[in-house]
Amino acid sequence: MEEKVVSEFNENANKIARLHNIWLDCERYSNNGRFQKWNWKLDTAKRELFFEARRVSNEDIDYLINIKEVDKKILSAILMKKRNTLYALLQQKEIILRDIQQESGMGLTHKSAEEDDWD
Repeated sequence: MEEKVVSEFNENANKIARLHNIWLDCERYSNNGRFQKWNWKLDTAKRELFFEARRVSNEDIDYLINIKEVDKKILSAILMKKRNTLYALLQQKEIILRDIQQESGMGLTHKSAEEDDWD
C-alpha cells in the first residue's frame, strides 16, 4: 500500500510574486499603449490562474468561458484595428483575471477594525 505524501511547500507565495510582476508589466504596457504586449502579458496571467479559474468558477460565473469570449472580441478588435475597443477589452480581460486571483484567495485580503491586533 502506497503512503499518500503531501508537499510541505506551498507554491502560492511564488505564484503571488509572479502575478505581482505580471501586473506591473501590464500597467506599464497599458500606460504606454503597447496593446499587443499587454495582451500577451495577460495571457501569461491567464496561464498562471488557469487552475484557480476552474476551481472558483460556478453556475453563476464561468471565468474560463468569460475569458474565451473576451479573447474572441480582442481578436476581432485587432483585425478591425479598433484601438479604443481593444483598450476597453484588454481592461475587461485584466479585471476578470484579477477577479480570479481575488476569488482564489491570492489577492487582497480585508479584515474588520474589530480584528485589529492592537490592545
